[in-house]
Amino acid sequence: KEIASWIRSELKDRKAIGSKLDMTDGAVRALAEASGADLWAVSNELDKLEIYAQGETVDERIVVQLVANARDTKMWDLTDAVVAGNERKALETLGRLLVDGEPPPLLSSVVARQYRQLVIVTEQRERRAPDGEVARAAGVPEWKVGSVAALAGRYEWLQLRRAYQLLLDAD
Repeated sequence: KEIASWIRSELKDRKAIGSKLDMTDGAVRALAEASGADLWAVSNELDKLEIYAQGETVDERIVVQLVANARDTKMWDLTDAVVAGNERKALETLGRLLVDGEPPPLLSSVVARQYRQLVIVTEQRERRAPDGEVARAAGVPEWKVGSVAALAGRYEWLQLRRAYQLLLDAD
């Protein structure tokens, strides 16, 4: 709801400086759901929608067609919330994904993949491996190694093992 409110406010601000972008309530909700809490991504999507619409009202169908990676964004929202320990957001996102028909084994596997990356980055950093080697081993872009390492630094080995065991038990 907060993201949808932000989008509406952003639309008003843009109109004040000459934007012709107009969106239905359904389109605003769809954009909020597809983009998650990344306001930078929402702003970029608004730019893209404005160019596409050329003064026509944007409806939910157009948002679904044009907004990139809506499903992936939700998946990343889930893994980010789980790994960060944000139980409320993780459960909300999980519920949304299940309602959208995502299979539970897929959801479990994306969370497991995130923990796997944390383990690999932690292990590689302990070995003092260069970022390029860490990136290849963990399957993440080299520019993302620092943020994954920072997240991994919040965990001790025992916690990572426990997370793996819980994922195994769930599987």
